[in-house]
Amino acid sequence: KSSKKKAETAKAAKKTPTKKKTQSTTTTETAKAKAKSPRGSANLVWTGPPDEPLEGGWPEGWIKRKFERFSGKSKGHLDRYWYSPITNKKLRSMVEVRKFLGGLAKYGGDEDKAYAVVKGRLL
Repeated sequence: KSSKKKAETAKAAKKTPTKKKTQSTTTTETAKAKAKSPRGSANLVWTGPPDEPLEGGWPEGWIKRKFERFSGKSKGHLDRYWYSPITNKKLRSMVEVRKFLGGLAKYGGDEDKAYAVVKGRLL
Protein backbone atom coordinates (compact mmCIF):
# COMPACT_ATOMS: atom_id res chain seq x y z
CA LYS A 1 0.00 0.00 0.00
CA SER A 2 2.74 2.47 0.84
CA SER A 3 4.44 2.07 -2.56
CA LYS A 4 1.06 2.57 -4.23
CA LYS A 5 0.49 5.78 -2.25
CA LYS A 6 4.01 6.99 -3.16
CA ALA A 7 3.26 6.38 -6.85
CA GLU A 8 -0.04 8.29 -6.58
CA THR A 9 1.68 11.13 -4.75
CA ALA A 10 4.38 11.26 -7.45
CA LYS A 11 1.69 11.39 -10.16
CA ALA A 12 -0.13 14.19 -8.33
CA ALA A 13 3.12 16.12 -7.97
CA LYS A 14 3.74 15.85 -11.71
CA LYS A 15 0.25 17.17 -12.46
CA THR A 16 0.52 20.07 -10.00
CA PRO A 17 2.52 22.90 -11.57
CA THR A 18 5.34 24.39 -9.55
CA LYS A 19 5.18 28.00 -8.48
CA LYS A 20 7.73 29.02 -11.09
CA LYS A 21 5.67 27.55 -13.92
CA THR A 22 2.50 29.12 -12.59
CA GLN A 23 4.15 32.52 -12.27
CA SER A 24 5.73 32.45 -15.74
CA THR A 25 2.50 31.22 -17.29
CA THR A 26 0.59 33.97 -15.52
CA THR A 27 3.14 36.54 -16.68
CA THR A 28 2.92 35.24 -20.26
CA GLU A 29 -0.88 35.20 -20.16
CA THR A 30 -0.91 38.74 -18.76
CA ALA A 31 1.44 39.94 -21.48
CA LYS A 32 -0.77 38.37 -24.15
CA ALA A 33 -3.90 39.91 -22.63
CA LYS A 34 -2.26 43.33 -22.56
CA ALA A 35 -1.15 43.01 -26.17
CA LYS A 36 -4.69 42.16 -27.28
CA SER A 37 -6.49 44.77 -25.19
CA PRO A 38 -7.26 48.15 -26.78
CA ARG A 39 -5.00 51.03 -25.91
CA GLY A 40 -7.80 52.78 -24.09
CA SER A 41 -6.04 56.13 -23.89
CA ALA A 42 -8.30 58.10 -26.25
CA ASN A 43 -11.90 59.27 -26.21
CA LEU A 44 -14.13 59.56 -29.25
CA VAL A 45 -14.92 63.26 -29.64
CA TRP A 46 -16.46 63.47 -33.11
CA THR A 47 -17.90 61.23 -35.82
CA GLY A 48 -19.36 62.16 -39.17
CA PRO A 49 -18.67 62.38 -42.91
CA PRO A 50 -15.09 63.19 -43.99
CA ASP A 51 -14.49 66.91 -44.52
CA GLU A 52 -11.14 66.79 -46.35
CA PRO A 53 -11.07 67.73 -50.02
CA LEU A 54 -10.76 64.67 -52.23
CA GLU A 55 -10.41 64.71 -56.01
CA GLY A 56 -13.71 63.46 -57.40
CA GLY A 57 -15.38 63.78 -53.99
CA TRP A 58 -15.93 61.21 -51.28
CA PRO A 59 -17.79 58.01 -52.22
CA GLU A 60 -21.03 57.39 -50.32
CA GLY A 61 -20.84 55.89 -46.85
CA TRP A 62 -17.39 56.94 -45.60
CA ILE A 63 -17.09 57.85 -41.89
CA LYS A 64 -14.46 59.94 -40.14
CA ARG A 65 -13.87 59.76 -36.38
CA LYS A 66 -11.70 61.94 -34.16
CA PHE A 67 -10.25 60.67 -30.90
CA GLU A 68 -8.60 62.86 -28.25
CA ARG A 69 -5.63 61.48 -26.37
CA PHE A 70 -6.01 62.04 -22.66
CA SER A 71 -2.64 60.97 -21.29
CA GLY A 72 1.05 61.07 -22.02
CA LYS A 73 3.16 63.71 -23.71
CA SER A 74 0.67 64.06 -26.56
CA LYS A 75 -2.34 64.62 -24.28
CA GLY A 76 -4.99 66.66 -26.10
CA HIS A 77 -3.87 65.60 -29.61
CA LEU A 78 -6.68 64.58 -31.97
CA ASP A 79 -6.20 61.37 -33.95
CA ARG A 80 -8.27 61.15 -37.13
CA TYR A 81 -9.36 57.86 -38.70
CA TRP A 82 -11.38 57.18 -41.84
CA TYR A 83 -13.59 54.09 -42.14
CA SER A 84 -14.55 52.44 -45.41
CA PRO A 85 -18.27 52.11 -46.18
CA ILE A 86 -18.70 48.34 -46.62
CA THR A 87 -16.14 46.50 -44.47
CA ASN A 88 -15.47 49.37 -42.07
CA LYS A 89 -11.68 49.18 -42.60
CA LYS A 90 -9.81 51.77 -40.50
CA LEU A 91 -7.39 54.01 -42.38
CA ARG A 92 -4.97 56.21 -40.47
CA SER A 93 -4.09 58.93 -42.99
CA MET A 94 -5.22 60.56 -46.19
CA VAL A 95 -2.28 58.82 -47.90
CA GLU A 96 -3.83 55.48 -46.89
CA VAL A 97 -7.27 56.68 -48.03
CA ARG A 98 -5.92 57.55 -51.49
CA LYS A 99 -4.11 54.20 -51.77
CA PHE A 100 -7.30 52.44 -50.70
CA LEU A 101 -9.40 54.28 -53.30
CA GLY A 102 -6.79 53.42 -55.95
CA GLY A 103 -7.01 49.77 -54.89
CA LEU A 104 -10.79 49.90 -55.12
CA ALA A 105 -10.54 51.17 -58.70
CA LYS A 106 -7.93 48.55 -59.59
CA TYR A 107 -9.78 45.58 -58.03
CA GLY A 108 -13.36 46.45 -58.98
CA GLY A 109 -14.56 47.69 -55.59
CA ASP A 110 -13.15 44.79 -53.52
CA GLU A 111 -12.40 46.45 -50.17
CA ASP A 112 -10.38 43.52 -48.83
CA LYS A 113 -8.00 43.65 -51.81
CA ALA A 114 -7.87 47.46 -51.64
CA TYR A 115 -6.91 47.22 -47.95
CA ALA A 116 -4.19 44.71 -48.84
CA VAL A 117 -2.82 47.33 -51.26
CA VAL A 118 -2.72 49.89 -48.44
CA LYS A 119 -0.87 47.49 -46.14
CA GLY A 120 1.60 46.54 -48.86
CA ARG A 121 0.43 42.93 -49.20
CA LEU A 122 -0.87 43.38 -52.71
CA LEU A 123 0.32 45.60 -55.55
